[in-house]
Amino acid sequence: MVQGRLRPSLFRTIWIALTIISIGILMSACIRESDSGTWMSGRTVRLNVSNIQKVDNIKYSIDGTHYAIEPTNPNNDLIVARILLWNDRASFLSVLIDEKAAALEDLQYNGFPAINPYEQRRVVESESGDGNRYLPFIWGKVEMPQSYELDGWMIFEVPKQTKVMRLFWQQPETIRIPVQID
Repeated sequence: MVQGRLRPSLFRTIWIALTIISIGILMSACIRESDSGTWMSGRTVRLNVSNIQKVDNIKYSIDGTHYAIEPTNPNNDLIVARILLWNDRASFLSVLIDEKAAALEDLQYNGFPAINPYEQRRVVESESGDGNRYLPFIWGKVEMPQSYELDGWMIFEVPKQTKVMRLFWQQPETIRIPVQID
């Protein structure tokens, strides 16, 4: 009689385990791969850097006008990075995001500052093939009340073959965050 009780229990355990495994496999197939990035905290803000990648150019459209951003030097690469800046402590911050706000650094701490996406662009005739993938850009003066998040893209130009190691953030405080380029 004891064996009769164990068999349904064993069957039920195996059935539950197989169901859980099946659900896990199905869920993993439905979740798209994404880069959650790296978080670092300062005294007043938290910074996340993700989706860092080299690109040949950036094409986008705003209000029916088409633009392209390309390296100013053919021996350079463009690198884009998604930046999330979160004011989690200060009651209010005023942040200026410009060429001095962020830079990519190599092994020797050489800095490659962010480029102004509105000055280094040129008007083009054809629409973007990227579908505005790298919009919005974060640039300019931003007022950040507490719990405010700023989420967007920054662009950097670095010499080809440069081994980028970290992002050096300087607004409103200094944060160095390790990065890897896809």
